[in-house]
Amino acid sequence: GPDIEYGVYEKDGKGYFMAVDIAHEVLELGGMQDARLVCTLPGRELLDALGSDKAVAAEEVCAAGCLGEALLAAAELEGIPLRARLLNLGGGIAGQGTAAELRARCGIDAAAIVKAVKELLNEG
Repeated sequence: GPDIEYGVYEKDGKGYFMAVDIAHEVLELGGMQDARLVCTLPGRELLDALGSDKAVAAEEVCAAGCLGEALLAAAELEGIPLRARLLNLGGGIAGQGTAAELRARCGIDAAAIVKAVKELLNEG
C-alpha cells in the first residue's frame, strides 16, 4: 500500500502523534487548529517530540506489526514510560464502504481518536 506519513503536532507544550493526512480533521475536532507540525521522524526523535508519557496511535492496519506497537517497543527499549491507546483494525478485515464509513466502523475516525485522547488525558 501507499506509505503513510506520520507526524508529531505540538500544542501548548504537548505532542500529538498522528497520520498527516487526517491531522487537520482530528486537530479541528479537538479544538487544536493552531497546533504545529514538529517532526515526521521515527525512532528516538519521535519519542522525544511527543513530550508526554501518553500516546494514541490510530492506524488503518491490522494490529500485528502496527506502528503503535513499534512506538511502544521503542519506548520500552529507551526506558521511556509510555501509556498508549492503540486504535487499529485489530485482527480483522474492514469490509466495504467509503473511507469515512470504514474508519468509523473500525473506531479509527477523527471522533474516535479525539475520544481516546481525551480519555487518556483524563487518566491519573
